[in-house]
Amino acid sequence: RGKLLGLEREVPDSLQLPSLSQEEAEGRARAFLKQYVAAAELLSDTAAVQAEKRIEQPRRVDYEFTWETRSRVLKNAVQLKVSVAGDVVSKLETQEKVPDEFVRSDTESVVGIVIVVIYVLAIVGMVVVAFRRFRSFELGFRLATIIGIVTALMLDIELYLSAERLGWSILIALIVTPIFVGGALVLAWAVSESVTRETWKEKFITLDLISKGHGIHSRVGEGIVRGIALGVAALALWLLSVLVADSFVGMSTIHQDESTVQLFGVSSAALYALGHGLTVNAYKFTILILFVVSLLRRRVASPVGIIALGAIIMGFTGQGHVSPLLVGIVIDSFMAAVAVWAFYRYDALTSFLSLYTLSVVQAIASLYGAGHPSYAASGALTIGFFAILLLAGLLMLMRKREITDFDAITPAFARHITERHRMQQELEIARNVQMSFLPKANPKMLELDIASRCAPAAEVGGDYYDFVDLGEGQLGVAVGDVSGKGTQAAFFMTLTKGFLRALAQVSASP
Repeated sequence: RGKLLGLEREVPDSLQLPSLSQEEAEGRARAFLKQYVAAAELLSDTAAVQAEKRIEQPRRVDYEFTWETRSRVLKNAVQLKVSVAGDVVSKLETQEKVPDEFVRSDTESVVGIVIVVIYVLAIVGMVVVAFRRFRSFELGFRLATIIGIVTALMLDIELYLSAERLGWSILIALIVTPIFVGGALVLAWAVSESVTRETWKEKFITLDLISKGHGIHSRVGEGIVRGIALGVAALALWLLSVLVADSFVGMSTIHQDESTVQLFGVSSAALYALGHGLTVNAYKFTILILFVVSLLRRRVASPVGIIALGAIIMGFTGQGHVSPLLVGIVIDSFMAAVAVWAFYRYDALTSFLSLYTLSVVQAIASLYGAGHPSYAASGALTIGFFAILLLAGLLMLMRKREITDFDAITPAFARHITERHRMQQELEIARNVQMSFLPKANPKMLELDIASRCAPAAEVGGDYYDFVDLGEGQLGVAVGDVSGKGTQAAFFMTLTKGFLRALAQVSASP
């Protein structure tokens, strides 16, 4: 028979109920604790009330009693607070003081600050990129909207399952919260997708296939199979790392986030784990892999460097399941390296599924350790979901007739990015050509100090200056701006330079 951790029964202040004396109310509260609350076993029958309060209501008298004791295992303080409305127990609160050895250390506080700084810098960078690319029509919202809607729906399911009671408050939360969370994800995904398509345009082929109605495709099947397999491999790596580290330092695994506790209090632990895993990893994948790793790709030449830096950043933002904290960060970085490598080597779908599989299976692992058949059944349902998904991926690998022209399903905004990238390459070539034909050094003449500088604009190609030695102490200086931009204008400049030098040998007159 289960025991209560908490209780809240709504009793309006104006409701008329039989009033009890203080002794009767205390006896009612003690009887309730003894029958329904596991922590009450720590209280002796003669344990004194630590605090009591009498509340005069319009049509009854309420009481509030507080007892304090200590747990048998950790010896930490446990406080039990019971409210009696009239002759009905209306509220139970159980509060346990965290033992000193589990209180957040200075190291944990510093890591918490680092996590905040990482996300703030990433978000600020995304805002800057969003303003620049929105004006250039280089943001696409089709795929981002699909991702945002799916995430918002799963968040709705998560909130509904974890709600302590139903009513207008939870209804408002079910409407408002997913709108903000899903909307923010739409914007974040749109910016990150734009940056990624410019850096690695092939990373979105599988997601483009799904969004354009070609989801049953061998490329999608490959992504599903690889993603789940890499997620399981990351889980095995996590277990191995914990076992190895435990042989050198005392290790413990503690789930500090509320989601793990919620698993044991919801009606469908499997659905909750799947929904929560999607919500959390959608943001983590969007910001830390799509955006941050794509930016690293532009500035770090070494693949090992990209994967290592991306893994370390994600390691700092892990769930903190392993203690000591610094060892946990190292272990989380190893797991994150799997997802970052999957993104670098394969595509976005593979990388996300590896993250998703790892986090969900980690969460449901605690269900099997609880020893209750209902929890084990929820764990089996979750494993069954991934088994079905894996089977679907394997079946997709057998398809023969399927789309092969992936450029045909590329979004229009991605083509704008490709065109801009082509123009940038052309302008870079033009700049190099232009700078190579300008004078390498300034001429030296008596009684003259000569200085020159050329600073090309964003669209280079035709700016020109030159010095021509005309003999007999004469120096010709030419400054010009060739009509047009780009590579063609740069080559016109080279022709102009050749003509000018040839004519200077014939006549000194400009």
